[in-house]
Amino acid sequence: MNLALEPDLEFAFETAERVNRLRLQRAVALYSAHIEAKFALLPSLFHYHDPALPGFIEGDVPHGIEAFDQELSTAALRQNELLRPSHFFQGHADLLGIYVMGSSGTFGFSADSDIDLWVIYRAELQPRDLELLKLKCDRISDYFADFGMELNCYLVNPNQFVKGERCSIQEDASGSAQHWLLLDEFYRTHIKLAGLTVQWWPRAYGRSSLGLELGDLSQLPASEYFGATLWQLHKGQARPHKSLMKTLLLEAYSEEYPGGELLSTTLWRNACNGDYSCSNDPYVLLLARVSRYLSQHYDDDRLKLVRQGFYMKSGVRLSDPKQPRDWRYPYMEELVNEWGFSQHQIAFLDQAQYWDLNELQQMNQRVDEILLSSYNHLVKFAGNHHLDHELTLDDLGLLTRRLHTRFSTDPHQVERVNQLWSKATGEAILAIVPKDGAWQLNAHRVGSGPRCAPRPLKTSRHRLDLVLWAVLNKASKAKTQWRLGAPNSSEKPNKKSCKWLAQVAKHFRAPMRSFEKVSLAQLKAPTRLMKVSLVLNSEIDPTTELKGHSFALNVLGGSVFHMGKSKTNLLGSVALVTYSSWGAWRVQHYQGADALMAAASDLIDEPELDWEQIEIISASAKASRNLIEATRVRLQQAQSLTQCAQQEGPNELEWRVGDKAYELQFANGRLHWKEAPSSKHP
Repeated sequence: MNLALEPDLEFAFETAERVNRLRLQRAVALYSAHIEAKFALLPSLFHYHDPALPGFIEGDVPHGIEAFDQELSTAALRQNELLRPSHFFQGHADLLGIYVMGSSGTFGFSADSDIDLWVIYRAELQPRDLELLKLKCDRISDYFADFGMELNCYLVNPNQFVKGERCSIQEDASGSAQHWLLLDEFYRTHIKLAGLTVQWWPRAYGRSSLGLELGDLSQLPASEYFGATLWQLHKGQARPHKSLMKTLLLEAYSEEYPGGELLSTTLWRNACNGDYSCSNDPYVLLLARVSRYLSQHYDDDRLKLVRQGFYMKSGVRLSDPKQPRDWRYPYMEELVNEWGFSQHQIAFLDQAQYWDLNELQQMNQRVDEILLSSYNHLVKFAGNHHLDHELTLDDLGLLTRRLHTRFSTDPHQVERVNQLWSKATGEAILAIVPKDGAWQLNAHRVGSGPRCAPRPLKTSRHRLDLVLWAVLNKASKAKTQWRLGAPNSSEKPNKKSCKWLAQVAKHFRAPMRSFEKVSLAQLKAPTRLMKVSLVLNSEIDPTTELKGHSFALNVLGGSVFHMGKSKTNLLGSVALVTYSSWGAWRVQHYQGADALMAAASDLIDEPELDWEQIEIISASAKASRNLIEATRVRLQQAQSLTQCAQQEGPNELEWRVGDKAYELQFANGRLHWKEAPSSKHP
C-alpha cells in the first residue's frame, strides 16, 4: 500500500481492505451471473453523468466518486453491453463512496434478500443537489427492479454520526430511535464498491484524510440501546423473524452496559489476529453473541428459536439435493450437527416457504413472546438509567402505537398472522363446521386420503370472524372453495350459505390487501376509521324460515323490521366491521331487537365518520336488497337525529322492530333508546 502512514495506521488500512475484498468475493459468489453483472455496474452509474447510462436524469446531478477505479468500471460496462461514457470524469467528486451493507456476502444472505446501498455524499451538497441525487437513486433502483433485484439507496451525510446530527423517523430510515448502533451494523457488514476506505477501526490505530471518518463507537449513551430496540420492534411488525436476532443482540448489549464489546469491534479484533474464517462472519458473530447471552440465562426456548431462525435466514437448505454448495454450506453442516438438528427437523425448516397458517400461528406465537420479552427487558433498562427524557417522544409514540395494534388483546380485533418465510398460505377448500358450541375453520386439500384430511386453523363463536381472518391472512384466495359443514361428509352443504361465505370473502379481499401497510403519517395522527361495513344476518338469518310466496315485502318505511301480520323482524344480527388508520381490523356483533340501535350508537361515537361511506352487505338467504335499503334509511335517521340534537337540543325518533316500538334520543353525547309505551298497547 503506497501511503505515507504510521505503521499502525498502514496496518489498519491493509486489514480493512483485506476484509473488504473477502466480503466482496463472498457476496459475488452468492449472486447469479446476471445479478453479479448488475452489481458490478453500480459504481459506474453513480460516477458518470451520461445519458447513455441507466439512471440518468437531466440537470446538474451530483456525481463522481472519490478514488474511482476506471479499469473495473470499463470491464463492468462492457459486461453489461453498455457504451463507455463519451468523456471521462475529471471534476470534483461529489460522492465519497458507495457501500453495500446488511446481509450481502454473509450467512444472513438468502435468495429473497434485498440490497441496501449507502450513498455517502460530501457534506457541503445543497438541498437541491440532494433532491436530484435522490431522484437518480430512484431511477437506478427502478432499473435494478427490472432485473428482479430490490435495491434500496440511502443518502448519508458523513457528519450525521460524527456531529450527532439526527433526522426524524422515515419509512425506511432509523430515526432518532437508532443512531450509533446503526453505524455498528454498517461497520461490521459494509462492502465498499467504490470510494474511500471507511476507517472503522479503533481510534488507537489513528486516522487519515485518505480514509472516510464516520464516527467512533467507543462510548455509546444508554438511550441508544433502548431506542434501537424500539426501532427493531417497529420494523419487526412487518418481518419479526428478521428483527429477532438484532433485538436479542441489543438485549445482550444492554445487559453488559456500560461495559461489553460491540460486534464491529469483535470482528475487527479477530481480523487483526488473522481470523478470516466463517466464524468471523458478521451474522455468525451475531449468533454467537446472542447464543452466549441466552445460555448464560439458561434460556433454552429462545436459544432454540434463534438457531432455527438463523438457519432459515441463510436460505441454505441442507435437505435439498439441488442446493448450491457455496462457501457457507460446510460450516452450516457443522452448526446443525453441533445443535443436534434431526433430518426431519431440517426438512421441516427447509419447507418454511410452504408452511400453512397452522404452522405459522405456532411460530408467530414463539416469535411474539421473544419480542415482547426483549421489549420488557429494555423498558426496565430504560427505567434503571432514567432515559425517558433523552428519547424523542414523537418516535416513541409511533412505535408504541404500532406495538399496541400488533399485540392488542382486544377480543374484537381480527388477528393478523405474520407470513414470515411462507409464500403458500392459500387453501383449496375452507370449511366452517360446528365445534363444541362454536365454529371451527378447517382447511382441506382437493381429493381424498390422509393428505386431504381437515386441518383445523381457528375457532370462533362467529362464522364471519373466521371468514375475515382467512381473508386477512391469505388463506382465502380467489379460487378457494367455501363450505358450511364438512366437505367430505354425506350431508349436503347449503349452497346459499356457501355462496355468502364466498361473497363476503371476495368483498373484503381487495380492501384487506390495499390496507396492508400503515404509513408513519397515519401513526402520527389520532386513530380514525378508514373503512366501515355493516354485514347483516351473517350469524342469525330469520329469512331462512320464510317459505315460498308467503310474504310480500313493503320496502317503504322499513317494513322488513316488522313484516306482515306477525310483525316479523327480518334483521337477526348485525356485524360492524371496521379498519382503523393504525392498522387494526375489528368485528363487533349485535343480536336481538336492538341490534341496529346498538351498532348505530357505536358508530355515532366515532369522530369524523363519513356516514355516506358506510357500506352495507347482506348475508341473508332472501330479501337482501330490501334489508340493505331499509337499514340505510334507519342509519340516515340516526345520523339526522344526532345532528338535530347537537344543533337544536334533544329530539326523539321512533323505530318499530317486530311487535314493539322504541324511542331513540341523543343526549349527553350518546344515543339512548327504550321501549315506547305504545308497544304495550298496540
